[in-house]
Amino acid sequence: MDEYLKFVEFQDKEMENFVAEEEKLRQAHKDNVDAMTRRHWEEKVQLEERFNEELAKLMEKYSLSHPKKSNSI
Repeated sequence: MDEYLKFVEFQDKEMENFVAEEEKLRQAHKDNVDAMTRRHWEEKVQLEERFNEELAKLMEKYSLSHPKKSNSI
């Protein structure tokens, strides 16, 4: 009976260790996914900013070379 109790205690301890390591693994995975998502959004924002800058330059180029005609009579 004593060996059985030792075995059960050993199994309980092993299960506790497993659960603790699994929690660490899941948290590390979540942290990695969060970091990747953050990098993705930062890159997307940079892409949008570059587009807006280029679009503003294009609009400025054409507004300067084609001045609006006044409709005054």
